[in-house]
Amino acid sequence: MSREVIKKNFLDEHFGLGYNNNKLPADASFRSYERVDADGKTYILMDAPPHQEEEVLPFVKVGEFLYKNDFSAPEIIKQDVKNGLLLLEDFGNNHYSRVLSGQVENISESTLYRKAIDVLVKLHKTDVTIELPIYDHQKLLEEGCLLTDWYFQAFNGEELASHFKDEYIEIWTKLLKSLRFPNNCLVLRDYHADNLMWLEDRVGHKKVGLLDFQDAVIGSVVYDMVSLLEDARRDVSDNVVQQMINYYIEITNHNRKEFLADYIILGTQRSCKILGFCARKALRDNDPRYLKLLPRVWSYIRYHLNNPLLLPLRSWFDKVSITTLNS
Repeated sequence: MSREVIKKNFLDEHFGLGYNNNKLPADASFRSYERVDADGKTYILMDAPPHQEEEVLPFVKVGEFLYKNDFSAPEIIKQDVKNGLLLLEDFGNNHYSRVLSGQVENISESTLYRKAIDVLVKLHKTDVTIELPIYDHQKLLEEGCLLTDWYFQAFNGEELASHFKDEYIEIWTKLLKSLRFPNNCLVLRDYHADNLMWLEDRVGHKKVGLLDFQDAVIGSVVYDMVSLLEDARRDVSDNVVQQMINYYIEITNHNRKEFLADYIILGTQRSCKILGFCARKALRDNDPRYLKLLPRVWSYIRYHLNNPLLLPLRSWFDKVSITTLNS
């Protein structure tokens, strides 16, 4: 049975024949989305093909946890886990990225990001009652090695020499061991403007609609702050970055020096991961779209490498002579 027939049967069972559906822009995975119009209301159909190693169960588990704990995660209207289909509440079209571009009502960057921080403050106070993978040092190290495994091959035409990779791993092992904050809260991982919705008719932190959280883990309070403020897809103004860090630390009363140290380390780890991810998409998947993100991501790395905490890593980058570092 074709994928289109499976989806049609799923929708027919819920709506009968009185609906229309239209495809929406896809993300970096094999998942796809459609907006379904029926009886004067709209819904979102998520299609996560099992044969492409996609699954909806993690989304269901995390989504139901968020929804029950008073976050604006989309309500799950109907599910077919076996076939990888979910019918979801529709949050509309007001992605943060769209609001920030001025396409909708005039809401300041500071206001939008402050609400996103409010979500993280509440999230970090919420006891996690579901089982999820731990975002431990080994996982962070594996992700950081996407740089050494893919970036050099994509842009230098050859793999990185093994002794350089061994040194890179040694440096990151020490950096990750120096992290101050424990893995004790829900980390959504892809917490950035393209995955946040502005829900004008809601109140407080619920004004922020949450999307794309199926890869959630248990990790550090710092990680989603980095995802939000060091966005690979858009520039966040320096003033807003500092305001939001100050706002979060003031509310949570975290040690500022320790928080900033972890922010620098995890911010750089995440950027190295993204460089490798983009290179892999281009080299392995023949999808060069993400290469346009590289200059912004490199700017984050260059900025953090000026910090004495990362001196060994800066020396390593100098030795392997990545020309982009100084571009």
